[in-house]
Amino acid sequence: MANPYQILVEFLEACQRSPDLAAPFLQLDPPLRPSNEVPELEPPVEIANSLRRFARGELPEQERQELCVLLDTHPVWLSWLAQQVRELRPPEMER
Repeated sequence: MANPYQILVEFLEACQRSPDLAAPFLQLDPPLRPSNEVPELEPPVEIANSLRRFARGELPEQERQELCVLLDTHPVWLSWLAQQVRELRPPEMER
């Protein structure tokens, strides 16, 4: 079975090579959350560290595959990962 996160991996790798590629996506506002909605759960510290390394493109292939399996079982962590990617954008890309 193909890795369902392969497109995300390729996009993050491409953004590492060319920040201009990510610019249109990084300027989107995060969706508004109703005030009564419970905030997203954060992953455990060890997994959060792996997700940060994943966002920076520093995770070896084997660990990326293992992390993708975890993301399949914990999709709520995708929004946390997206926030980590947004925080990596260079200052000139900030609005």
